[in-house]
Amino acid sequence: MKDKKNMFKVVDALKDETKNLRYAEGIEEYIRKLVLYLKAVDPERKLVVGIDSLNDVQHMGKSLEAKERNEKTAKWSKGLAKRFDIPVFGTTHLRKLNGNRRPTTEDLKDTVEYQYESSVLFLVYNDVSKNKEAAGVFYTDTEIEGRRPIIELDWAKNKKSSYKGRTYSFFVPDQSRLQEVDAETKRSYDTIILEG
Repeated sequence: MKDKKNMFKVVDALKDETKNLRYAEGIEEYIRKLVLYLKAVDPERKLVVGIDSLNDVQHMGKSLEAKERNEKTAKWSKGLAKRFDIPVFGTTHLRKLNGNRRPTTEDLKDTVEYQYESSVLFLVYNDVSKNKEAAGVFYTDTEIEGRRPIIELDWAKNKKSSYKGRTYSFFVPDQSRLQEVDAETKRSYDTIILEG
């Protein structure tokens, strides 16, 4: 990551109050400045935006209930992608899952607007995090004891390609590293989930 530090920037809205990054308007202004900067420095370089917790984005001058705020944020984030011609990734909260199951689109909290406005919708699941040593989808490492996590991405919506289904990646938490599994391993995880 040190070698690539000029390729990404992480900004914490809670620690940097000067940019008003808790608000959609502040985020959009910050993105506008970054886009202008990149065009000046390297016109070939493209910006990718990630917003952790779209549910927490506020809108200046408006005190909105959660459902209405999320609907507004969903439309705003789609508009960002169009206005700046950039990919915008965002995370959102799920309802509390009762029982031992993987999330579905119905579990999106407070709004279905994210489903309608998004081009791609991933539902992320980690069986080891949820079920610990009783997990069915995991991998092992000879150097580390216990079950190791697999990150599952259910491609619940995909308007960018023809792919539908689920992908899996080996997850190395202490390195924040993902490595996609091979086709045979994918089939075995699909079978585990289907039979579970």
